[in-house]
Amino acid sequence: MQRLMMLVAVLDTCLGLLMAAAAATAGTNPAQLDTPGMLPTLRRQKRDWIWNQMHIDEERNTSLPHYVGKIKSSVNRKNAKYLLRGESVGKVFRVNEDTGDVYAFERLDREKTSEYHLIALIVDKDTNRDLESPSSFTIKVHDVNDNWPVFTHRLFNASVPEMSAVGTSVIRVTAVDADDPTVADHTSVMYQVLKGEKYFSIDNSGLILTTTNNLDREMQARYEIVVEAQDIRGLRGDSGTATVLVTLQDVNDNFPIFTQSEPLL
Repeated sequence: MQRLMMLVAVLDTCLGLLMAAAAATAGTNPAQLDTPGMLPTLRRQKRDWIWNQMHIDEERNTSLPHYVGKIKSSVNRKNAKYLLRGESVGKVFRVNEDTGDVYAFERLDREKTSEYHLIALIVDKDTNRDLESPSSFTIKVHDVNDNWPVFTHRLFNASVPEMSAVGTSVIRVTAVDADDPTVADHTSVMYQVLKGEKYFSIDNSGLILTTTNNLDREMQARYEIVVEAQDIRGLRGDSGTATVLVTLQDVNDNFPIFTQSEPLL
């Protein structure tokens, strides 16, 4: 009996220890140790390329190089440097690797190249590793009114019936200006008659008109007209003139005349 009571006491002790261990375990939730809230938060810092839209006037008369603009990234490291890539890099455009300032080392002509496509990079000076993804950008060349109008032909041929009414259309001639048509007045063309203004005129569209109704083929069968085209600033050149040869078409405006006045016997 005494042994039985000792065994019960040992069992009670062991059961108490087990219950205490279970209670201690229940107070801690192991899953919480791996939850995101318990771990340090790692956030990637967003970096962006920053610059204004780049453009430059063509044919600038100031000394080279010409400042174009600045490429800039929010990457802030002392060992960072800026680079450019593109077909025109080195010869036409260069960048200050420390400041990101872009310069043109040639005078640009918009009529040859209206815009340049480049790639900006910021890399580690020691390893040349990209610190930011490369970014494409465009340098646009602004137009300067530096071209005079040029006629599509130097010689035009036309015809008009003789004795036509005043204001009869003869021919339309065209002169083209190579400047940028999107810039106001850079391609506006004005026409005038330099020779033959007594008989013909020309309007702003290049249409030549008669100014008299006495164009008689029997008196003069052909007229030579010289017209000039110039832009709104008055720019003109050798190719800004053209000759128009106007031939009068015969109309039945004469009565028949007998060559012999005496009757034949």
